[in-house]
Amino acid sequence: MIEGYFNPGFNPADIVSGSVTSGDLAPNSVTSGSIGSGAVVGAGASGARIIASGTVGSFDLASGIITSMYLGSGTLYNETYACVEMISGTKAVCITSGTVVALAMAGSGLRLPAAGIVFNDYASGDVVPAFFGGRHLTRVGLAAFWSGKQGQNLYVGSGGHIVAQSLLVSGQGWQRVGTAVSGGIAIGIHGVITSGGLIGPPGTF
Repeated sequence: MIEGYFNPGFNPADIVSGSVTSGDLAPNSVTSGSIGSGAVVGAGASGARIIASGTVGSFDLASGIITSMYLGSGTLYNETYACVEMISGTKAVCITSGTVVALAMAGSGLRLPAAGIVFNDYASGDVVPAFFGGRHLTRVGLAAFWSGKQGQNLYVGSGGHIVAQSLLVSGQGWQRVGTAVSGGIAIGIHGVITSGGLIGPPGTF
């Protein structure tokens, strides 16, 4: 039996590294109040690393336990897919044939909804990161379709282009993919697609 820290006779040095395993601790015997602030650190902290690289997996964290408030400013969210055609520059992409992506297109029912945005040049067959959240700066000239539109909603256009509302026409599928910011886009993929836009006060869509 291991005596607690409040016992004057206890010395942490008496516990050899690796001598306490999961079977030595009763269920729920270690709770948040038992672990002092800063006692468990990861690779980003100075000193000994308590959490080894690669030891925390997807099933070690309860669903919903990490929310946006725990993610630093500028955190980007993406998933990787193989692409089936050349992608050049900042383009919206859709998932086709289940596991691959292609350029999203406002005029094609088979190329909507867009699932993310790609920000570099790729050849057919390349594995590409499709971003579906976060703020992303674009290369010079690649924001031409929404230049000067800061604060306005952005949509999927033709050929995967991301455009301001003013460049959409009636009959196309209108899908919002983000908001224009200085030098780039705040990505926010909306799953709802409307035909010809929404009726409402100016600026509501």
